Amino acid sequence: MIWLIIDWYDALVLDSIWFCHSKKVRIPSTEDMEEYKDYCFHIKQSCIGMLLGLPACLAVGVITAIL
Repeated sequence: MIWLIIDWYDALVLDSIWFCHSKKVRIPSTEDMEEYKDYCFHIKQSCIGMLLGLPACLAVGVITAIL
């Protein structure tokens, strides 16, 4: 559950609000990339991040249950 909350915060607050609207946080020489303004791109990457984090979360849950 913690991973899900962190991932949603990253996708909604950091990526969709901050990175899409602030030019101060952009990496130099990437200012012309359209992904900065594409909300759908950030949401898709968030879903990929959720899927990649599931095995790690499962492993931590199993280890915690064993201990």
